[in-house]
Amino acid sequence: MKDYYYILGITPQASSDEIKTAYRKLSTKFHPDKNGGDSFFEERFKEIHEAYDTLSRPERRTNYDRDFKKRFSQSSTSNNSTPTNHTNFFPTIELFIASPSKIYDGDEVEFSWNVFNADSIQIEKIGIVPAKGKKRIKISGLRSAKAISVTLSAINTHIGKSEKKSVQIFNQAYEDIEKEIIRGRKSTPNSTGGERNDSSRLNNEMDNIFKKSLIIFLFLLIIYVVIYSIT
Repeated sequence: MKDYYYILGITPQASSDEIKTAYRKLSTKFHPDKNGGDSFFEERFKEIHEAYDTLSRPERRTNYDRDFKKRFSQSSTSNNSTPTNHTNFFPTIELFIASPSKIYDGDEVEFSWNVFNADSIQIEKIGIVPAKGKKRIKISGLRSAKAISVTLSAINTHIGKSEKKSVQIFNQAYEDIEKEIIRGRKSTPNSTGGERNDSSRLNNEMDNIFKKSLIIFLFLLIIYVVIYSIT
C-alpha cells in the first residue's frame, strides 16, 4: 500500500490547502512533458495524481487513513518495519537556510532545514540530521576567508538519487576591512582635489600679476613714445 502523504511530501495532519499546494508543486516538477517524456517521471507523475485524487476527497481520505493505519500496524507487528512503496521519489530539499548570514569568527549560526523523500541527510559541520529541524552551532575559521559554504546532502538510498544545497556564511570582519579600504580610497581623491584647487588658484593669481605688469609696461611704453616724438 502506497504512502500518499509521503508521495506528496506532507504529513497526515495536512490541510486540504496544503494538499493542493503540494500537488501543484510536484505535478509541475514531475510532469513528463517537462522531463522529455522519461518513463521514471511519468510513473512519479501518475503516483502524484493518484495520491492527490485520494487525499483531496474527504470520504476517500478517511477510508485511506483507516486502511493505511491498519496495514501499517500489521506490517510493524510482523517484521518491525515500515512500508517502502513510497521510496522511489527524488529527494527534495524544500528549505535550507542559515541565520544570520554575516558573522564574526566564533559567532553562532542557526541552520534550519526541511527535506522530503530522503533516508540519509547530512549537513557539513553538524553531521547526520533528521528530515526536518533546526540547529545552532558556533562557526570558526573565518579569519582569513571572505565566506564559507555549508552544504546539506540528501540521499534516497533506495533509488540511488541525491540532492545538495549550500548556503553561504560571510565574514563580517572581512567586509568591514573592505569598507575601510574603500573609505581610504575615497578620501585620497578629495585631498588631491584640494591640492589641484590650490594650484589652480596660484596659476590664476600669476596670470593676473602678469596681465597687470603687461598693462603697466604698455602704458609706460606709450608715454615714452609720446615724449620721444615731442622732443
